[in-house]
Amino acid sequence: MQGVVLKARVVGVFRTGITSLDAGVAYALLAKAQVVLERPNVVNQLRLRLAEPEAARDIAIMKSIGFRERDILSVFLLQGLLVGAAGTLLGWLLGFLLFAFMGSLRFEIEGFVLHRSPAHYALSGAFALAASLLAA
Repeated sequence: MQGVVLKARVVGVFRTGITSLDAGVAYALLAKAQVVLERPNVVNQLRLRLAEPEAARDIAIMKSIGFRERDILSVFLLQGLLVGAAGTLLGWLLGFLLFAFMGSLRFEIEGFVLHRSPAHYALSGAFALAASLLAA
């Protein structure tokens, strides 16, 4: 089954105040919905369930027990930072082991030099942590 790709632009956000409804309902022009479903003149109403973010439930729980927006953001940033730090340490270890293995191999290529520097580890760690914070 091959789908149809259709670029769309969000032109407004309508909030009813009912979280479950707001998280799962989208409105589109009927003609566009018919194109997406490849069913012209057949579709007269389309309801899509939007993919709910995994964290939506966690955010709702935190808000219900009194967390402020800033506190919730801090929790997610800290979580991203911890995951990023764990990934950085694992990456450093695997990189070091791979480097040691590559250093034990003998190549018949003249001028092939493996160079290791603490600056390389610092730079890769900084990029990994920055990426984890941006992803959080």
